[in-house]
Amino acid sequence: RPAAVTFARRLSRRRDEARRKGEFEDLIVVAGPPFLGTMRAQLSKPTRARVVHEVPKDLVHSPPESLRDHLPASAEELRAP
Repeated sequence: RPAAVTFARRLSRRRDEARRKGEFEDLIVVAGPPFLGTMRAQLSKPTRARVVHEVPKDLVHSPPESLRDHLPASAEELRAP
């Protein structure tokens, strides 16, 4: 588990830096359930506040095109009550 925490911490730092640079407004996090929890715990509060959707699936070995099948069709869907 320590390697997963180290990796999640490194990804989180990169997301924080990207947020500070204005590289994204909203964030969708895709990760297998165990790693998703680890990742969530490592995100800073400001970056966590930008997470608009989570996909609890390990898609690392899936073709990139299949990612769309797991995402909302539009940003409006994410904001719908």
